[in-house]
Amino acid sequence: MFPEIAQLGCNVLDQAQEAEAGALNRGLPEADAGRLAAETLQRALDEGSAEAIEAFRRAIPAYAAQRQRETESFEQRLLDRWRVPLDGYLALVGLAIDFWERVGQTSRIGAAEQQDHAFFALDDICARACRVAHAVHHLLSGGFPLDALARARTIHELAVAAFLIQESTDGEDNRDLAERFRLHGHVSAYADALVYQENAEGLGYEPLEVEHVERMRITREELLTRFGRSYRNEYGWASKLLDKDRPTFRDLEERANLSHLRGFYRWSSQEVHSGARSLSFNSIDFRGQEVQLVNRTNHYLADPAQIALIALMQCMSALLVYSVTDPQELLYMTTMSHFVDETCNSFVAVQEQIDREEENVTHSPPEQP
Repeated sequence: MFPEIAQLGCNVLDQAQEAEAGALNRGLPEADAGRLAAETLQRALDEGSAEAIEAFRRAIPAYAAQRQRETESFEQRLLDRWRVPLDGYLALVGLAIDFWERVGQTSRIGAAEQQDHAFFALDDICARACRVAHAVHHLLSGGFPLDALARARTIHELAVAAFLIQESTDGEDNRDLAERFRLHGHVSAYADALVYQENAEGLGYEPLEVEHVERMRITREELLTRFGRSYRNEYGWASKLLDKDRPTFRDLEERANLSHLRGFYRWSSQEVHSGARSLSFNSIDFRGQEVQLVNRTNHYLADPAQIALIALMQCMSALLVYSVTDPQELLYMTTMSHFVDETCNSFVAVQEQIDREEENVTHSPPEQP
């Protein structure tokens, strides 16, 4: 793809080899010939680097144009194959946004007057779930299903929080869970500020004002005094609910009755992290050969799409149960529930068709000479 740079690399190596061979032909000892070759190589690299940089700069427009053409061609082929479920997915996100906006128009003013933390926590969760669902669709349409899987995990996490917040409003003991959830951002913000201060100078950034960081510390301490020392932990906002000093996300999943999705959560987590297990998912079997994914694929869209759509519906369901009093708004969720099932089945049907076609290709008899 970058032939000029490849040729420059060959020239550099040739110069070093020629220098070594010439020295040996003149009768120099091998050690001296090796040093001469190393010196020649370094000079050639110094000179060649400047040429390679300029060669790369010249190649950028043509490379970008070529990649754009290839991307457009690939995305059209993918859309031809997956159009029905992808269109259904996109429309469902639009339906969720319509529902969220409708509930907000009727509830936000009253919620603000009543300082209704539960409503605003669910409102914020649903808004973010819609944005991330759009990102998942973009990644799926572009042929990056594993990256979409990583973002689908986020919507699942939002759904878990939404279920817990909605549930907590039914009893007195944890009615303040939504407030704990919303205020916990101050605890995380202070921890982030300390890390920023530690590294700002090395990164060439201006450090935060000391007075600002001190105000953040005081706010954090006030919250720990109010809610207990366990509030300082990552999921400290749920410590009281779970009666646990250091709750984990697994604990939250179990309390939200979503632990049956733990396997999908662990799978999607591998795409977020960089362990050896995560690298194995980047290696796929394609027609009997092991292939490392370095770009796009039109396979495996079904699972991340299903995870994202189901979690999005769960977020909206929590908002519905907590806020909706208008029977007309129930139609949104009835429609969404039906089409989430239909769209998920459509994704699976396309993937199964691709699998059947690949099975036929793999087991086709060889052509006769």
